Amino acid sequence: MSGKKLKHAVNSTGNPEDPKKRMIERITGMATLVILCIFPLVYHDFYFDILKTKYQFYYMTILLMMLALLAVSGYAAITRPVSGRTRQSLHSFVKKLTVPEWAMLSFLFVATCSTIFSEYRFEAFWGNEGRYTGLFLLLIYGLAFFAISRGLRFKSWYLDAFLAASMLVCLLGITDYFQLDLLHFKANMKPEQLNMFLSTLGNINTYTAYVALVLAISATLFATSRKWGYTIWYAVCMVISFFAIIMGNSDNAYLALAALFAFLPLYLFRTRGGITRYIIMGATFLTVVFCISRINAAMGDRVLGIDSLFSVIARFSGLLYVVIGLWILVMGLVVWEYRAKRKNDKISQTGKVSQA
Repeated sequence: MSGKKLKHAVNSTGNPEDPKKRMIERITGMATLVILCIFPLVYHDFYFDILKTKYQFYYMTILLMMLALLAVSGYAAITRPVSGRTRQSLHSFVKKLTVPEWAMLSFLFVATCSTIFSEYRFEAFWGNEGRYTGLFLLLIYGLAFFAISRGLRFKSWYLDAFLAASMLVCLLGITDYFQLDLLHFKANMKPEQLNMFLSTLGNINTYTAYVALVLAISATLFATSRKWGYTIWYAVCMVISFFAIIMGNSDNAYLALAALFAFLPLYLFRTRGGITRYIIMGATFLTVVFCISRINAAMGDRVLGIDSLFSVIARFSGLLYVVIGLWILVMGLVVWEYRAKRKNDKISQTGKVSQA
């Protein structure tokens, strides 16, 4: 019986602290999911206190996570006392610091010095005069960075959960483009402010910055996925994200899309399949722009409308022909890739037969 207990307490690596490690992974995993899935949807008094509400929700989540981690670590220290453990742990922590972690510590040190020597220390610490981006929030970011980078056991379904929650944000933003206001966020707003806020995130720049993150993740996962079920799911998320970021009417969208289409080829252009997926992304983007232009033409004053660069693309007379040409190219590449794969399969089967 004692042998079974020992086997349960010590895993195959012989590490007696696995229960503590597993608990830390669960705590950081739960906090991560809260930030990924609940934080974007949280609000209190619609847009009137949305910045304060999200600020408080974020730092309370991180502080609760840190308290739980400290409780677990404290309990482990009490139940497994080891001489010189604290000194060894601190030495081990410093020794294992990575370049990004040193960069984070350096940044927090500079921010702390800046706050100490500031003429307005209170405002610099709390950030109450600048959208709450003071030293306090920066320190919270630092705590979250170290706790999650050291304690989280990443699981791919976290990204799927994030995308599922973000689709609600994007879809609400799209309905706001059609001036539907499904959640009545804009019921008591001034007319001149109606077009400045979208979805459950508030300011259009904040909204499009968030959607840019969603688009980058969904597009990258679409471009790299090898399972058809997941590929379709990521494609749907990518299409919705394209609609959402264009309908957000913010200059952030240009930078996000430029970065996406500029850097993905570095990874995708190593294979035929990667090139095909990249062209599909380009064709999808232009198709979405064309669809929005048709929606705007048909619905007139019932939509917010798009302007600047997107409107230039939408007004291009040959856009439809470019879209059709790209999809024809995609179909040609898919057929080419399919035939090449079948040819390789036949060659490998012939080799097996000849060996037999």
